[in-house]
Amino acid sequence: MGAGAHSQIPDLVRKHDCRRLFVIIDAALLGSAFYAGIKGQLDAANVQIAEYSDIGPDPSANTVVRAFEVCRDHQ
Repeated sequence: MGAGAHSQIPDLVRKHDCRRLFVIIDAALLGSAFYAGIKGQLDAANVQIAEYSDIGPDPSANTVVRAFEVCRDHQ
């Protein structure tokens, strides 16, 4: 990990034959150029993405359950 680590995403996706990915991300980053670049890499690799951004500091058990439900429903 570290600066530029996101550039490894395409290789990791291929290595693990990833077809679907669940991304938990801060809502403030959803519209960022940084995340758009990552999402573009995943789109180019034909990876289906489900996003969950309804999180805050010290997430409650309810937040974890909601995130799990979104992940589970990502077909």
